[in-house]
Order: sequence, then C-alpha cells, then structure tokens
Amino acid sequence: MPVLPGSTFLDTTDNPHLWVVVAGPDADGKVIFVSFTSIKGRDDRTTVCAAGEHPFIEKPTVVAYKYAMHVEVAEIEAQIASGQLVRREDCSVPLLKRVADGLLQSDSTPLGVANAYVDILRTPKQ
Repeated sequence: MPVLPGSTFLDTTDNPHLWVVVAGPDADGKVIFVSFTSIKGRDDRTTVCAAGEHPFIEKPTVVAYKYAMHVEVAEIEAQIASGQLVRREDCSVPLLKRVADGLLQSDSTPLGVANAYVDILRTPKQ
C-alpha cells in the first residue's frame, strides 16, 4: 500500500504512538509525518482529538507537533518491513485537515518541517 496523506502507522517500539502522514510525498520522496500522544501536563494543545476520532484514539489526545518529521517514504517503508511500524486505519479527511492546519499554527513544529510543508503546499499537483 502506498504511503500517502492520511495513512497511519503504529510505532511498535517501547513508546508506541500513532503516526499520520500529513502531506507529500514531495519531489525528494519525503512526507510530513506527525504523531498523536495522550494529553499530559503542558503539552501543545493546538490540535486536540477526542476519543473515537480515529479507531486507535481511545482518550483525549493531542498532536505532538514538536516531533513532526520530514522523512523519506523509503525510511517509512523500511520500518514497515521490519515491523517497527504497523499500518492502521487511514485518518478521516476532517481529522487529517485539522492535523495539517495545526502544523503551521503550532509554535512547536520544527522550522524545517514547517518550511517543507509550505513547499509541498506550493508545489502544483501533477
């Protein structure tokens, strides 16, 4: 299955989180990848998700924009092949839009990721 916006993956390492592809791939074969995390203390609350907005989300959750990555699709595919990432149900269009909109609204998004996202948005679709 292709790695496209809305594709979600569960990280099966010691600290499992659900990751979603927000945008891409770009001309370099990279996508913008962000994770969801349970709400704790002073977490960034730019995008808060309720239980049930995705089948994996069972309690109030936020998008952890500070961990957003601009990563090669080939790296994601290698992690799928090794079992580190397991594909889950795709993100709904409304949730994906909220997550993507928050990427540029959050003060926590790494500048390089925000710039890559803007470049993806500016690139005409083929």
